[in-house]
Amino acid sequence: MDSINSFKGYEKVNEENRAFRRKFRKRYAIIGASVVVLLVIIIGAVVGTRVNSGGGGNSYQSPTSTSPSTSIKAVCGVTQYEDACVSSLSSVDSSEGDPEQLFKLSMKVAVDELTKISSIPQTLKARSNAKMVRDALGDCESLIEDAIDQLNSSMALLLPGSDDGKILSEKKINDLRTSLSAALTYQETCLDGLGDASTEIRNIMSSYIKNSTQFTSNSLAIATKIISILKELDISLHRKLLSAEY
Repeated sequence: MDSINSFKGYEKVNEENRAFRRKFRKRYAIIGASVVVLLVIIIGAVVGTRVNSGGGGNSYQSPTSTSPSTSIKAVCGVTQYEDACVSSLSSVDSSEGDPEQLFKLSMKVAVDELTKISSIPQTLKARSNAKMVRDALGDCESLIEDAIDQLNSSMALLLPGSDDGKILSEKKINDLRTSLSAALTYQETCLDGLGDASTEIRNIMSSYIKNSTQFTSNSLAIATKIISILKELDISLHRKLLSAEY
């Protein structure tokens, strides 16, 4: 009887041992699988870091990082006076690759040009005794100042948080187009008002205002197509906080 009990006790211990080993093997398998998964994640992260940093001889450029020449080409490609756009933006800041900043720079170029010629109407008054011509030149002086104000207002609209907290929005783009259109109209009105002036004075004023009208026209064209430009270059649309398709 003792032998039988001993045998049963032995079998019971063996069964418990087998159950323990099965339980241990199951835990070991789970731990092993977890380690494998962890290694895969770590290796994937390392490889991704090497690719993004250009490791292994492969160069990679983030879609949010665009070369200045590519951005200038895309921005100026929508303008009527493309050569003037390219030359002016390239000379202002050859390191700028953000189309939005290039847009702002295009307006600054126009402002600088208008500021440079703002004293020309007053200078030309001394060349004429005709009241009509002098009045027209006086109007030109005021119109140029108004155009400068409109362009400065346009640049202010591109400051983050200037109205709705968004860098770009449909409302802001419409405001930009309105302001830029007004700036262009003021300059054209100046020249139209000199229609009855002497050919010499009209030609002189026209030559001075030519660059500023082209730069302003280019800025208006860029404002109209800025969303398309950003999409074409795949510029981090979520960063730009675009609120609507345009």
